[in-house]
Amino acid sequence: MPVSPLLSCRGTGQPDSLNARAIPELDPAASRAQVAELCSRAALLIEQGDSSSAEPLLLEALRIDPRAPKALNNLGVLRLGQGRLAAAAELFDAAQEAAPQNPEPHLNLALTLELAGDYPRALVVAEKGLVLCATDAVLAAHVARLRALQAGIPPLPKEGL
Repeated sequence: MPVSPLLSCRGTGQPDSLNARAIPELDPAASRAQVAELCSRAALLIEQGDSSSAEPLLLEALRIDPRAPKALNNLGVLRLGQGRLAAAAELFDAAQEAAPQNPEPHLNLALTLELAGDYPRALVVAEKGLVLCATDAVLAAHVARLRALQAGIPPLPKEGL
């Protein structure tokens, strides 16, 4: 018995009503909840040091929503931990575009650029993040530190803190 096509072949271009009902509607709220759950589980695994178990959860979250800021940011953290600076920077950049008011991707991208030795670009990214997230103290401190380094002021020794 042949399988009926999704679209009617009667020339109307309209979906066959029987087949159209068989296709489940995507529920955006359910998708957001699923992405949030995957990201929460992955974050817990990352905190526990189990990044190999966290990575598939983040990839699944990004399969559901390719612009999920937490998934992009946390996968960037994993890539940074793997020493894959370019991949981490791309993920942090996508995360800051998806959630410009979240300071974490701005800070993480700035730190990644700093690790790569691109201090001028790190400062630009951190300052842009500070404009969007003006009340974030950690980002403000990072901007101040990068400005001091650019001005030739050496960083404080760790034992002095």
